[in-house]
Amino acid sequence: MMLYWIARRVSLPLVFTSLLLPGFASAEPAKNPDKRWAAIVGAGPGFSNRRNELTQYRLAISKDLPWQWSLTEKWTVKTRLETSYFEWRSSLDDGDPSVSKRGEDLVHGMSLSPVWRLEYLPQWEVPIFPYFEFSVGASYITESNIVSRKTNHTTLGCHFQFEDRIGLGSDFGSERRWGVTTYAMHYSNAGTCSENSGVNFFELRLHYNF
Repeated sequence: MMLYWIARRVSLPLVFTSLLLPGFASAEPAKNPDKRWAAIVGAGPGFSNRRNELTQYRLAISKDLPWQWSLTEKWTVKTRLETSYFEWRSSLDDGDPSVSKRGEDLVHGMSLSPVWRLEYLPQWEVPIFPYFEFSVGASYITESNIVSRKTNHTTLGCHFQFEDRIGLGSDFGSERRWGVTTYAMHYSNAGTCSENSGVNFFELRLHYNF
């Protein structure tokens, strides 16, 4: 919830700024291409206070948006939009008596997320281009109850969930075709439903820019 609280208050002013002041967006240096697509695959472990022993798998595609700000010669803020399909799989054994039988061990989901990226354009010769990202998006999951190792299953409350994340990553190569990003992610409904257990993930992603 703390991640959601911080990201929501930072992201909303940026949304309105990007919509109302697109004329202030400035061109990026030649080595920092924009308006490209990215194909993304990712996976990583998940956890909650009820020990779900989850793994998340993701397929995604994203597109750079036209709104960007060159803060200095080396630092640029960029925006993009990402849509994803993901699965949460539990490794809990159905035969274990400590596992709740009321939840599901496989959850499918879709998400749509605006992303803000702070990029660094280094002066060194090595073709590595690091960045920091954060996002507050919306997602839909097929199951709101997930198996757990405690008597009560993890209850996310409803099918709609916020997808909050922060990440560190880098593009590689002179044309910046490939990249790797690691994320800390949080899913919850922010109190919009009667139950709101929430789940968290660490995710490693590989993306290809085209």
